[in-house]
Amino acid sequence: MRELIAVETTMLLRMYVKIQNKMETIKKPNNLFERAHVVCVVIVMVALTACSSIGFAYNQGATLAYFWVNDYVSLDSQQSAALRQDVGKLLVWHRTTQLMDYAQLLGTAQRQLASGQIEPDDLNKTYRAVKARAKLLAEKSLPDLAELTMSMRPEQFVRMEKKFSSSNETFRRKFVNVATEKKQELRFRKSMEEFEEWFGRSSNEQEAILKKVSDARPLNNRFLLEERILRQKKILSTLRRIHHEKLSEEATMVVLREVINDFFHHDEAAGNKALYDANLQGSLSVASTAIRIATPAQKAHAQERIANWINDIEKLAVSK
Repeated sequence: MRELIAVETTMLLRMYVKIQNKMETIKKPNNLFERAHVVCVVIVMVALTACSSIGFAYNQGATLAYFWVNDYVSLDSQQSAALRQDVGKLLVWHRTTQLMDYAQLLGTAQRQLASGQIEPDDLNKTYRAVKARAKLLAEKSLPDLAELTMSMRPEQFVRMEKKFSSSNETFRRKFVNVATEKKQELRFRKSMEEFEEWFGRSSNEQEAILKKVSDARPLNNRFLLEERILRQKKILSTLRRIHHEKLSEEATMVVLREVINDFFHHDEAAGNKALYDANLQGSLSVASTAIRIATPAQKAHAQERIANWINDIEKLAVSK
């Protein structure tokens, strides 16, 4: 999701997932379209995040996608088989046409980290680059997503609605109906976990600096929850429209593309742009501060991790 990763590409990927999921801490995707999106984004994540075995995680993408989607929809046997096959094909396409691009993106991050000249604007550019790649994946999966939605039954919509309600109540209890100090502490502790994941053990002085920067970020959890609920209602309305009007595959893809565009660009809407920009700038500030205060030994640790990932990705890209 994500806010405090030493390497800008990976940090921004996690932050992007967090923003798109409408949370201030990492959580599971909360609806079918977010899960369908994650079917794509998980491909990016296993290629660019701290996975002990990139190849193993990458090759388990179809299984992971199945369990995520099935949790919200309760797929029948035909839907399950189709989903596994579709994600398998998506992974082959991605491995053979996209992975070398991600290796280059990581290489850029590696060089910037080595130079010591990483500013929030640099992180923002990488965030936009990752976002564009994730959208490309979502659009590539659009025909398969249309096939799945056209096969859905009314009882599956009901299940989704119940899951929405349950996940929203959990979010409300953990991240909305708690004291401000608790929200800040939860967010900060997640950031420190990510700092130490990348750089190694932090000092008391580093923690104090990052705590101050972290707490300065806006806390818009209630707004984020309200936005998520509105988007869930739109999704359910779209699914039921496809079912009731028996839309053709072409028409289904048109309305699903609108959902995808809203998913990737809702933070650009005039009414809410200032709030989302403030959230993003706060996260960029934490990330750039983390990189700035890291010691030479900590940065060398991060550099080694990136080099290993690039090597793994390049091997995976040429594998059969």
